[in-house]
Amino acid sequence: MDPIDEPSSKPPASWADLSDVTKTVNDLDGLVSAIVGGLPATKPWQRQAHGQLAEADRSMQVLRLAISLERGQGELVDAARQVQLSLRAARAFIYPSRADLTTKAAAKLAADLADKLHARLVRAAAPR
Repeated sequence: MDPIDEPSSKPPASWADLSDVTKTVNDLDGLVSAIVGGLPATKPWQRQAHGQLAEADRSMQVLRLAISLERGQGELVDAARQVQLSLRAARAFIYPSRADLTTKAAAKLAADLADKLHARLVRAAAPR
C-alpha cells in the first residue's frame, strides 16, 4: 500500500468538521497564555511548569499549522497528543504546588480540554 493511501495520512472527510477543534485550540491558547502570565518563574516547579507550557504552545502551533495545511489525520492526532502530554505535565507541576486556586483550576481546565481535543481527533481518525 502506498504511504499516501494509508488511513492515517488522509485528511478528515470534511475540514468544516474541524471547526470545534480550532475553537478548542484557540481556547487552549488563551488559557496557556493566562497561566504563563500569572505564574512567576522564581521557584524550580514554576520554571518546570513554564517549560511544559512553552512546549504545549509549540505543539499548538504545530497543530494549527497541520490544520491550515490540511495535513493527514495522523499528524493531527500526533500534534494533539503532544499538546495533551505537555499540559498534563504542566498540571502535574502546578496542581500539588502552592499556586493560587485560579492557576490550579486553569491548569486543570487546560489539561482536560487537551484530553478532549485528543479524543475528538482520535475519533475522527478512526476507520468507519
